[in-house]
Amino acid sequence: PQPPAQPQPPAQQPPTRSAAEEAARRHALGMDPATGRFRPAEAETARRVEELLGIELERSANPDVDWVDPATGLTYDAVGNFDARYFDRQWPNLQTRIIDHLAKADRVPIDVARFTSAQIATVQKFLADNSLGPRAFLVGI
Repeated sequence: PQPPAQPQPPAQQPPTRSAAEEAARRHALGMDPATGRFRPAEAETARRVEELLGIELERSANPDVDWVDPATGLTYDAVGNFDARYFDRQWPNLQTRIIDHLAKADRVPIDVARFTSAQIATVQKFLADNSLGPRAFLVGI
């Protein structure tokens, strides 16, 4: 018989920090350096990316992208996270933004948390038809 499999450690161990420090870190993920304002939807998307991928992001010093994974250097520039009622009007623009974001970031998370299942299917079809995965990927499903 084979020995029991050993549990594998997570790829990235998050640093130990206080609740206040973690709240400040998460808040920083939603700060828009161009405007100096907090963008709650951006902070939500960053949290979804972190949870999906098991990574910890930092706000990027490069204004062309939203976040960087300091462990890998990969950059992330998100789109989406708007209300489903705006989807039909925004869909042509969203397609263009996905392509444009892929030109400047390593990864493009598309936050579909507020979309309907039919709208999510439309985005998935666009990604598949244009072979945009895995660099462009959905969060918030």
